[in-house]
Amino acid sequence: MKGENTLYHKRARDILGKPFTFIVSRYLGVSIAIGIVTGLVIRVFRWIIDRTLTLLTIIYPFMGKHPWLLIPYILGIFIVAWLIGKIVKPYETDVVRSGVTQLKAVLLGKHRIHRWPVLWRKFVASLLTICPGLFLGRERPSIQIGACIGACFNEKFFHLTDKDKYLLMEYGVAAGLSAAFSAPLAGTMFLLEEMTHNFNSRIWIPALTSSIVSAFITFLFFGTKPCLYIPITTKLPVASYPWLIVAGVVIGFLAYCFQFAALNLTWWYSKITFIPKEFHNIIPLLLVIPVGLWNPYILGGSHDFIKYVTNMSLSTNWKAMVAILLVTEMVGSVEQILPMTLITLVAYYVNRLLGGRPSLYDAMLEEN
Repeated sequence: MKGENTLYHKRARDILGKPFTFIVSRYLGVSIAIGIVTGLVIRVFRWIIDRTLTLLTIIYPFMGKHPWLLIPYILGIFIVAWLIGKIVKPYETDVVRSGVTQLKAVLLGKHRIHRWPVLWRKFVASLLTICPGLFLGRERPSIQIGACIGACFNEKFFHLTDKDKYLLMEYGVAAGLSAAFSAPLAGTMFLLEEMTHNFNSRIWIPALTSSIVSAFITFLFFGTKPCLYIPITTKLPVASYPWLIVAGVVIGFLAYCFQFAALNLTWWYSKITFIPKEFHNIIPLLLVIPVGLWNPYILGGSHDFIKYVTNMSLSTNWKAMVAILLVTEMVGSVEQILPMTLITLVAYYVNRLLGGRPSLYDAMLEEN
């Protein structure tokens, strides 16, 4: 027939969506609110940690010169350990350890988190643990704190459906890591690569928005430099690249050792029966004292120490892409991407070759 060979050409209005119907728009407002609240909370969290760790660099040398002061200090540590035990005991599963593993279990529908009790307990217990100098980073508590803030928003104000109820928690995850490091790209990539494995626009656009807002809040109080700023102004000569491979091998081996130790901690502590489980924290709190007397600058997250040695061992427990993005934001330059990619790839491969897992958090899910 005559009309059979006639082609129908669609117009733009047949292809493009209707204006102001982008489904992601409904989540942008709440993602901004989550970013603001998370940024403010993590700002206080970071400020207390920074001031306390700075104080330790004064206290420990003073105790080194006046050893008798160790007696009241150790008594104070016992009080701190008792407080931590009492705080975490009612919600031990959610408050003890990093919290990221528990969040992954929540997103998989295998666990339920009590938002507000876990939020304030994680905040206080993390401060009581990090401030005495334990070798713990602020990023993992920040991730769980941000997730709980997002979950509280859903519980109190939005009441999303079962299909969408985890979205606000995911925005909080990105905002929490972003505020911890003042690194919004790393916060978003951590969520996508480690937690959701999904680049759905309903996830990554509001998550990036929340990350940017929370990072901006920290910029207002701490300045625009990331909290772990490692300025590198010179390019690495090509002749040094073989040494990057050697360093990657060493870091990959250390990554495997780290995973081996981390996955055995629960089993090791289960053998300590003469101390109640909720007070096991007294062991590392006491063991860190000799380290502080030797060098207080390596206590806590060791940020000051890292600034001196420009350590790139992030790939021990972060996935490769997050490690590269995070260090890129810390360095403030893209010129180091090739050497960072090389050393991260080698470290990742060596860790996997030895039997390590690509995600420590996924491995921890299998412990129970």
